[in-house]
Amino acid sequence: MIPVKPGELVISGSKNKIQFLELNTKKLKEIIDIKRNICFDYCNLCMMNERCLCVGGQDKIMLIDVDYKYIVGEIQEKVIHICFINLNNNILLVGKDNGDITQ
Repeated sequence: MIPVKPGELVISGSKNKIQFLELNTKKLKEIIDIKRNICFDYCNLCMMNERCLCVGGQDKIMLIDVDYKYIVGEIQEKVIHICFINLNNNILLVGKDNGDITQ
């Protein structure tokens, strides 16, 4: 889980969905079905900027608007995206299960 905005976390605790948790009420606000396996023992979530969440996992990276809770884009690639690090709003490094790191 990672914070997405003040008072809200995103959780990837299921094989094919992410969930937004409101901290004040401790209730799930939204659930987005990713329709593919994203549950691995890695950090496959990263905020790209204040509104865009990157979700890794199998075969693609999904970009999600955290304000409106919808998928805004996908990047297809036949590997498992296992970790992300945001160096700044313009550079995102992605670690893959084949040992590669891409920008």
